[in-house]
Amino acid sequence: MEFGSECPELQSVVQKVLSQISCAFVCERNWSTYDFIHNKKRNRLRPDRANDLVEVFSNLRLISKVNNIKYEEQMVAWDSGEEELEEE
Repeated sequence: MEFGSECPELQSVVQKVLSQISCAFVCERNWSTYDFIHNKKRNRLRPDRANDLVEVFSNLRLISKVNNIKYEEQMVAWDSGEEELEEE
């Protein structure tokens, strides 16, 4: 008997979630940002304040990366087949 056979919607969601690749890269980057913000000079920051600053710093870095990407739309010619009909 297959697990989750009674609820196929949930089964598909679980398969998608469990098939995600896990890595420590995101955690390492977050800890690095936290170390950058909460250093010896700023060791009086409360943990909730430091967490808020890490979130803001990370979001600003993400926004700047997204804004620096040059998107170019590629135009694809639509082939409706009308030209062939007109030639005949």
